[in-house]
Amino acid sequence: MKKNKNVAIFVGIILVISVITGFIYGLNKNVDTSEFISSINGHSNLFFNHTISIIIIFFSTLALVNFISGALIFSIEGLSTGFLLGVLFKNYKLNGFFFGIISTIINRLLFIIILIYLFIISINYINKVIKNILGLKNDYIRSLIKPLLMRFSLILVISLINDTLIYFLGNIILKNFVNML
Repeated sequence: MKKNKNVAIFVGIILVISVITGFIYGLNKNVDTSEFISSINGHSNLFFNHTISIIIIFFSTLALVNFISGALIFSIEGLSTGFLLGVLFKNYKLNGFFFGIISTIINRLLFIIILIYLFIISINYINKVIKNILGLKNDYIRSLIKPLLMRFSLILVISLINDTLIYFLGNIILKNFVNML
């Protein structure tokens, strides 16, 4: 359990640093937010992006290099979140910042939690495989892959449900908060 806590702390540090970096970059960038505000009238289809992220984490876990790809995915999520918050704060001050937080909660919070869970599962799997390679354990690799595959499949289904809800309800909810800008 302690190693899971360390992994969660590592992910938290990466997210905080990348959100701060993205926020600072967003403050220094001149971006027209009218396209973002007008895109709220449409639908957000995030399933393809989320599925690609989950597949990258799965294959990098099997290749035992998940540490790098996971850190990169968390950095990208944090940078884009921070950038959104920074741009909205620059254009709409505190109301824009709060709208960015609401938008992030609706569109990304569950997916970031899913990514953290997948990252912890992947690190545990990699540790077990390395212990098998070094001869410290005698588990069959096949017995390690089957639960991993089941967990990733379940997460993919949860991500599909989440993205379907965001597609149909996410922007409808955000429309109620646009007037705060």
